Amino acid sequence: MLYLSPENADMSRAIDDPPVLPIDADFTPTPWQNFTKTAVLGEATLATAEKGEYLIEKTLKTCVELIKLEQEKIRKSTEME
Repeated sequence: MLYLSPENADMSRAIDDPPVLPIDADFTPTPWQNFTKTAVLGEATLATAEKGEYLIEKTLKTCVELIKLEQEKIRKSTEME
């Protein structure tokens, strides 16, 4: 939020609340309410706009690459028909 909407991010309210997750949390439906009462999934007090920018931009680039890969798969499968 510090990157996308800094006017809506109040760092004076930031808290650190990293959840302790069971080993299978990445592979099963995740009931977040069992792991956190605050909805914070890490150390929000360490957040910066620069970190947010990096994460958002990296995520978007990865999404674009995944879409391109899928488009290429579709194109190749259509050519084979």
